[in-house]
Amino acid sequence: MDYQTKERILKNMLIEITKKYDYIVGDYKSLEFQYKERLLKDYLTRLLNRDRFIKEFKQLQDRYKKENINLALLLIDFGDFKYISSFYGRDIGDMFIIH
Repeated sequence: MDYQTKERILKNMLIEITKKYDYIVGDYKSLEFQYKERLLKDYLTRLLNRDRFIKEFKQLQDRYKKENINLALLLIDFGDFKYISSFYGRDIGDMFIIH
């Protein structure tokens, strides 16, 4: 095998390896993003989870304090929500939460 043939084979192999590497890195970044989203948001409603919400609210509260703006928060507690899900079924309970 002459030098040019070997060089062409090596270049093709490098191109293929680079394509596979890019594909793997792309998959990894996608999975990393999905994992971070799952840590920050509720899987059902896609709203911020409690920990992230409290952190964001405290930051907002601090910013508003500096600007002398009052901030209010209304919390609604669905007491015994477990009753709705167990009586009507999980699908109905999920629909209730989403809508």
